[in-house]
Amino acid sequence: MRTLALLLTALAAGCMSRPDGPTAHIAGDVLLTLPTPPGYPETRTIVQTGRARYGERQAAFEAVLSLAPDRTEIVVTMLAGPRLATIVWDEAGVHEDRALIAPPGLPVENILADLFVAVWPAEAVAASLPEGVTLVVDEHGGRTIQRDGQVILVVTRDEADPARTVVRNDAFGYEVAIVSQSLEP
Repeated sequence: MRTLALLLTALAAGCMSRPDGPTAHIAGDVLLTLPTPPGYPETRTIVQTGRARYGERQAAFEAVLSLAPDRTEIVVTMLAGPRLATIVWDEAGVHEDRALIAPPGLPVENILADLFVAVWPAEAVAASLPEGVTLVVDEHGGRTIQRDGQVILVVTRDEADPARTVVRNDAFGYEVAIVSQSLEP
């Protein structure tokens, strides 16, 4: 259970919501605003296996992502284990159904922010950032969010294994390595 708490804390470090919409702190003073509805450009289902690292601690998880223009749903489970949470993001905002075994106060907006930065179109990500914070996309599809040349968050795609992506948040000191498999042909 302690490992699970680490995973969820690492994925959601510093997350907060404002009454005017779903937001997430991607750094102590940098707030990313999630669009409502989510606006993913297609309908797609992805299965992910991931490993989170926060300092010396590590934890693993599985997730099923259902992405669509009007609704995103994520079901997070322990590896080959019980469901921890179901997260729904739609035109009404962000909602969660947390299992009793999940740590209380799971701040789901930061989980969504990492997903949003990693897989949504770059234009949508750039539009969600506050003034003075920029998104840089490299020739391999990697993404870096920075302010005044200081790196906040980096998404790298493994050139040898296109299914593998790493999200590293330098501001909060965590890293999540994810292997994704699309359920569509």
